[in-house]
Amino acid sequence: ESAICSKRRELYGLYQAKQARGKMDQVYMVEGYTDVISMHQCGIENVVANSGTALTKEQIHLLHRFTNNITLLYDGDEAGIHAAQRGTDMLLSEGMSVKILLLPDGDDPDSFARKHDATTFRRYVEEHQVDFIRFKTEILLAGAKDDPRKLSQLTNEIVLSISFIPDEITRSFYIRETAQSMMMDEQIIQRAVHAQMVKNREEEHKRRSAPQQITPADNTASQTTEDTTAPVAEQQSESPKPTAEHAKPHGGAATQEHSAELLLAQMIVRYGERTACEAEDDQGNVIPLSVCEFIQLSLSQDSIEFRHPTARIIMEKAMKHIHDDGFVAEKYFLGHNDPWLSQTAFQLCVDKEELSKYHFRGQQPADNTSRLLELATHLLADMKIALVRKEIQRLLAEMKHPNSPEQGRELLVQYKEMKEAEKRLAKECGDRVLV
Repeated sequence: ESAICSKRRELYGLYQAKQARGKMDQVYMVEGYTDVISMHQCGIENVVANSGTALTKEQIHLLHRFTNNITLLYDGDEAGIHAAQRGTDMLLSEGMSVKILLLPDGDDPDSFARKHDATTFRRYVEEHQVDFIRFKTEILLAGAKDDPRKLSQLTNEIVLSISFIPDEITRSFYIRETAQSMMMDEQIIQRAVHAQMVKNREEEHKRRSAPQQITPADNTASQTTEDTTAPVAEQQSESPKPTAEHAKPHGGAATQEHSAELLLAQMIVRYGERTACEAEDDQGNVIPLSVCEFIQLSLSQDSIEFRHPTARIIMEKAMKHIHDDGFVAEKYFLGHNDPWLSQTAFQLCVDKEELSKYHFRGQQPADNTSRLLELATHLLADMKIALVRKEIQRLLAEMKHPNSPEQGRELLVQYKEMKEAEKRLAKECGDRVLV
């Protein structure tokens, strides 16, 4: 861990795993560097390690850019079981397909790879890996035995995991499988999952409403807002929406980062599917990058998410449908069957003057559609510099009363990093004025 390398934002072996991903759309995750090295020597390259830290959201976002399928490979002892449980819910909340494999007693990925070739290793994984439902019911059920209290606790743990799954169809499948495995009524499990989802959203709403910091990142798995496949009345009761006033880009006492977030949300609604620039994929092919994808990529590269609930929901919806045939962001949002979402989109669309207020020194305001990339870049810089300055204020406050000399030195290093980031972002914002 250093000012240059942040372990929570790195995955050991990712560069090599990216090269192998084209042959197999699956990644193995292990705990240690030696596990990765031994598996490479065995002939298995699609493997990464979480750099000696607990699995973080930043690492999951990084991995999710390359694959949806992950198999956790851990020792078969009690520590391995706890490690597998620790990261499962976070992976599920990000829409990942999660399999778990506990190696035979006395073996870890390092020693197991030394005893087998790649073909044998892969065959063993295919034959013994299980999804998280079977893992919890088969592995943990053995510890619960016939104790009703422990069985109830196990069921609640499974319900909690299912509640983090963003896709409704996948969630329904696991509800049915859990009911069959636990020999319970499916409706009981469904109601329990629904109640847990409501609780998750309330906790997430409280977390977003509380004062936030740009670092450290929160490891609590967040529940992705569901699409409108359920009745509107049911959705409104499950997930409290921001008010229409919140959708105004410069309404009230909005902070600088929230103003920029809402202007970015306005861009997504009005121009989300339009091409902002071109980029190269892993194979070197040039592909168009939409406005929505460009904004999402820029934020994910700095491990930042929208904090304003309106902007966050709009981004999630747009990214979910951006590759649908004939998708037009403005048409999708204005015609949405959720009244709050369509009203919010309408509010953002009618504020046509907001985006046109941005222009460059010595130039006439250009048409928005002709400079989408420039506009998005400047709004992103505005948002990031506001977050950086807020973090600088937090660090200055903590530096006045550090708990120890070591913490004081660490805070000073972070402060210097933030000041450098502020300088860079200020330069990006400096050639534009707001009138």
